[in-house]
Amino acid sequence: GSVLLSRNVFYNNNGGGIMTKMNGDLQCKPIAILNNILNYNKRSSVQSEDRFADQSMYAAAIGVQQLQPDLFCTDPNRGLAIIGNVMIGNVYLTNDGSGYIVFIRTKSMTQISNNYIIGGSSDRGVLGVFGINRSYQGGVTAVVENNFVVGSSANDRIIYLDADYDESHYYFRRNHLSNNQQQSGLIRTTIMVYRHWHMNYNSFMNYANPYEVYNRVEWYQYPTDATFNYWGTSALTTVSVQSRIYDNRQDSALSVVQMENFLTQSATREYFLPSMISISPTFGSSNGGTVVNIFGTFSSSSAPSTMKCSFGFQIVSATYYNSTTMSCISPTASAGPVYVEISMDSYYYSS
Repeated sequence: GSVLLSRNVFYNNNGGGIMTKMNGDLQCKPIAILNNILNYNKRSSVQSEDRFADQSMYAAAIGVQQLQPDLFCTDPNRGLAIIGNVMIGNVYLTNDGSGYIVFIRTKSMTQISNNYIIGGSSDRGVLGVFGINRSYQGGVTAVVENNFVVGSSANDRIIYLDADYDESHYYFRRNHLSNNQQQSGLIRTTIMVYRHWHMNYNSFMNYANPYEVYNRVEWYQYPTDATFNYWGTSALTTVSVQSRIYDNRQDSALSVVQMENFLTQSATREYFLPSMISISPTFGSSNGGTVVNIFGTFSSSSAPSTMKCSFGFQIVSATYYNSTTMSCISPTASAGPVYVEISMDSYYYSS
């Protein structure tokens, strides 16, 4: 009932790249799509009777759908992970207003990180994240981070961030978006956001779009957190950043986007990203307390207090030994596999 797709090459397929859907009890099984190459794939048709039954087909490169909206996965270690994939030149050809290069509709914990989406086009958006709902109430439900989306185009929006449950937290952080262009649409924008998303430490450099963020959150709800982002130039003022945002200032029915303090230089991860080669041991107690040694290439210029390890969605402090060795102590977790990432500055993580 679990899905693992790793280290495959999908090239020039007319039916798209990876499409998967989970139903019933399978919704709480882990789905991992890791380190694949998906280049120049095309999705050219979707049958009308399949439009809502299988929305995973609304994707040129990766499509994931989990059905039965009343069934939620409450196990944080059994979610969806799309990590380390390279997607170049994928195209959604059908002009039905539904297509994305990457389309995600899920009811479980979700991590989309360290992916490259370069070039390609679709009739609606480049990355769509939909319906993430109450899988871990009051906690982190979705993280979209450390992705590069460069030189892609879409008719409606580049990225759409949607969610259904107010008490969970959704993070869009440390992503690099540049030279992406929305071709048409009522409000031409890079990101359309709905519900409780935090957007921090991203680089927005999509000069062809009048707006970088279009906020769909209604005025009586909460502000949208878009602090500590880079907006394409170091010569920034509050007024110039506000001009790149569509929110309560243009439409009183919407809530405001909080965008201060903004960054004056790019927040691109390549300046901070460490290289991790291996870990030892590769298993430990679900009660936590296992010392995990991590080997790779690490910068010694970072302060020890900023070095972190991520075990799934749990962050712990790291101990730095030298430029090739560091360690972390594993936290308590449910039995099963978990993805380990490291950061030298508490912001940028490497798989």
